[in-house]
Amino acid sequence: MLSINTRKYEIEEDILLNNEDESKELFRFTMKLTSDELNKLNKALLNKDTLKLANKIKDIENGELNEEKIDEVFEITSKMNEETFKLIGELCFKENKEKFIEIGGEVKYIQMVEMISDFLLINIMKNNQKRVNTMNSELTKITKN
Repeated sequence: MLSINTRKYEIEEDILLNNEDESKELFRFTMKLTSDELNKLNKALLNKDTLKLANKIKDIENGELNEEKIDEVFEITSKMNEETFKLIGELCFKENKEKFIEIGGEVKYIQMVEMISDFLLINIMKNNQKRVNTMNSELTKITKN
């Protein structure tokens, strides 16, 4: 039998804004993402443009970058960041965005959005890795029989 459990929130993670020496908590809220919200974020973080950008970065590493490619990398990166940052603000911060910016400032907000983006990417990669590991172990079992 195959089964799957539903949850009200797929991710519930505390977001903290501390003072300089981390001795005092300035602001805290719990980021709560439903499966639909998480799906939207996953699509924004990993899409066709992400793959294009990865290929362009390979070109940079190989020294095959000209002025046109630099402009293209910058354009793709800017567009991706803008869309992803906006979505993270809407879905992850929700009503807490303004209060977070008021207390911590715009720079701390951007840093937290980047941290959330990294957290979500790692989450996506872990889930994909689990699937690959399961497939590998099942294929090994099948081929041994």
